[in-house]
This record gives sequence, structure tokens and C-alpha cells, in this order.
Amino acid sequence: MGKPLQGHHGEVTAVAYSSDGQRIISGGDDWRIRIWDAETGTAIGQPLSAPIGQIKSIAYSQDGQHIVSVNADKTVSSWDVSGTSLLKTACDRLRYHPSLDDPKTDVAREAKQTCEQYVWEK
Repeated sequence: MGKPLQGHHGEVTAVAYSSDGQRIISGGDDWRIRIWDAETGTAIGQPLSAPIGQIKSIAYSQDGQHIVSVNADKTVSSWDVSGTSLLKTACDRLRYHPSLDDPKTDVAREAKQTCEQYVWEK
């Protein structure tokens, strides 16, 4: 058995594996959902915050692209965790940013190239 996963404040109340076994999701009475690398136990990204209350149940969609949770007040929440959605949101926000019109830094050039390749050209 591996070491305990550290990252929730309070009790962990729900846990599930992704269908491919590569990720673990956990929810707690801190109103947060954490995504973990199942092999290393490392937290992936920032916690997702539930709208209201303790997480009572949590599951991955079969394709691993969405997480669904049920909170203490019986609210059902869903998150797109495919990465594609997050990249699209970031690129849409950057589309008309002045620093990407004529990128002068490596970061700006890479951001523009990534957005062009994976989002804007689709």
C-alpha cells in the first residue's frame, strides 16, 4: 500500500478511479475535488471547488473526460477535465490579446503557436 494522498482539509468522503486506472479522484468535506496520478500519488492541477457542501459521491465518466459529484445538499455537478476544454478556454481568452499579435517573448510565441495548432485552426 502506498503513502496517504495529502491535499484535502478535513475528511475525504468519496474516492474513485478512472476507468484506465491512471487517475484517482477524491472529494471531501472541504467542498473540493482533487485529481491524483494513481502511480505517483501526485496531485494534478488545482482542486475543483464544489458549489455547495461536502462531496458525498464522485465518479469519472467512462471515457475519463468528465467528473460528476453529488454534494451534501444533493446538488449534482459536472466538470470537463479532458484538458481540451481548458486549453480552448485559455486560448479563447488570449485570442485578441496584444502580446500575441506580435509575440516578443518565448512564452508568448509558444502560447500563440499552441493555440493556433490545437484550437484556432480546428
